[in-house]
Amino acid sequence: MKLNSVISRDKEHKMIKEIADRYALLWFPGLEIIQLKEHLLHIHHMEKTRKTIRGFTEKGIRNVSATIGISPREIRRVLTALI
Repeated sequence: MKLNSVISRDKEHKMIKEIADRYALLWFPGLEIIQLKEHLLHIHHMEKTRKTIRGFTEKGIRNVSATIGISPREIRRVLTALI
């Protein structure tokens, strides 16, 4: 649901929230990322997931970093672990 909704976000602050949500869902799911990825493949196409995550801008990631206090590098690492 979250991966689908990010595409329709047009305002920057909403996109920042979407990036932060993705980070939180990946980092604190109660599952290892590899398990989460396996579950995701059953309900979401991997290519669509890749396209969405690759569409996150550096500016958006830096804004999320400033907001949540996690380095941009760490945010990128966690997001790209899914793809």
